[in-house]
Formats: sequence, structure tokens, C-alpha cells
Amino acid sequence: LGSWVLPQKDGYFADQTKVRSFLLKLADLTLSQKINAREEKFETLGLSDNSIQKGFGKVLLFDSNKKILSTIFFGENRKG
Repeated sequence: LGSWVLPQKDGYFADQTKVRSFLLKLADLTLSQKINAREEKFETLGLSDNSIQKGFGKVLLFDSNKKILSTIFFGENRKG
């Protein structure tokens, strides 16, 4: 798994059991809707800073050189 840290927790190492569980669940996800949105649309999609405080947000996956491999957004379910 490598070394996983939590930047928002001053770089403390993440619990490897939780990381493994998260990655396995992430691998099982299916794409429900691909959206290429500008930042001004984030509030509508449930991806704003306010949404992050409610438990939604984004996950950045980096390689060992700190290059972003992928960005995954987790927004609110749309109604309707």
C-alpha cells in the first residue's frame, strides 16, 4: 500500500486497515454520472466547501513523486 498520510492532520500516517478498506470499496464503485463542471457549479453539485463540511468532498490520489494520479469527487445524490 505504501505510506498514506493525512495532510489535514499535519501529515500523520493513516490507519493502514482503513486505507485498505477504503481502496477496496473505491475499486468496487461504479460511475453513476461523469460531470465536467466548472468550480462555480460545485455548490449545485454538492461539491462546495460547505458540502465538504457536511461529509462530501474530493479525494486526490498521488504517486510517490506527489504527482496527482486521479481526482475523485463525492457529491450529494441528485433528487429526481
